[in-house]
Amino acid sequence: MQAKSIAAAFSRILRDTLTKDEMDEVIERNRSLINTSSCASHDFCDANELMAEAFTEIGIDFDIDNDEQRLLWNAAWDIALRSDFATE
Repeated sequence: MQAKSIAAAFSRILRDTLTKDEMDEVIERNRSLINTSSCASHDFCDANELMAEAFTEIGIDFDIDNDEQRLLWNAAWDIALRSDFATE
């Protein structure tokens, strides 16, 4: 399951990028968001760059024009967000 692997890689990269306090704040803000299509991680870093890095880490060169990859990106983001950025 590629989406789960990407989500785990993204979550690890995000946790490595942010401090523990920032990560706690991201999770708290995300839990209080009405619109869960956005993510508070963007308040602390360029989370899109980190997701692209996660794709590269598992061997996929992300192509924004590729519909399947955009769906995979969204699925991975959803998994990471809903798991509070669990790395496993």
